[in-house]
Amino acid sequence: MSLETFLIIAHGQTLFSLLGFLLTLRAKPSQSVVRIMGLLFLFSFLAQIGSLALGKPGFDIANPNYSASLYGILEVPLLSWLYFSAVGQKNYGRVFASIAVAFVLFATYNLVFIQKESINSYSLIVGSIITILYSLFYFYWLLRELPTLHLHKFPMFWINSGWIIFSSGNLFLFAFTSYLVNVLNNNLLYYWSMFNFLAIIKSSMIVYGIWLDRQNTKSHS
Repeated sequence: MSLETFLIIAHGQTLFSLLGFLLTLRAKPSQSVVRIMGLLFLFSFLAQIGSLALGKPGFDIANPNYSASLYGILEVPLLSWLYFSAVGQKNYGRVFASIAVAFVLFATYNLVFIQKESINSYSLIVGSIITILYSLFYFYWLLRELPTLHLHKFPMFWINSGWIIFSSGNLFLFAFTSYLVNVLNNNLLYYWSMFNFLAIIKSSMIVYGIWLDRQNTKSHS
């Protein structure tokens, strides 16, 4: 894969993150899921800008993996908050909070003492599994509660679908990080291109869900 193709995919994901964030700026306080997704898009955008900047030739201040690793630590707590808000039941609060705290401690330890400057694949694997479990739990809750008969018009359906596709696809990628890097002679273009391609699919589905939420809000105002 050429560097130009990689940059096109990477910049495409960066633009989707920025677009997603901008769409959430006018969300009302009652639209907690949308506002949390706005934070996720914002931090994702900043992490991508950081990785691209640190990865430029001659820019030796820090390893570009640090930017993605820091975002990975923040992602699970924000997703825990998002799914807790989407379900809206206080009895799940301790479960989501406990998972978020445990993950942050594990991912921070992994970044500082274990994988350090390399791709934090251990944290990414655990984070993907947690996200998949959250997504499956939400689908179960959605089918049980059935807030609408037209699920394809329900914003959170698209947001949740985007996350489960992204996490399921990347779980394989994260699990075989060392193999992929070694086979490709430490060429990470394929690795990050696949990651960003899945991220574009996820972001496009989430952006559509946010757009649906805006349409629903307008129709009820």
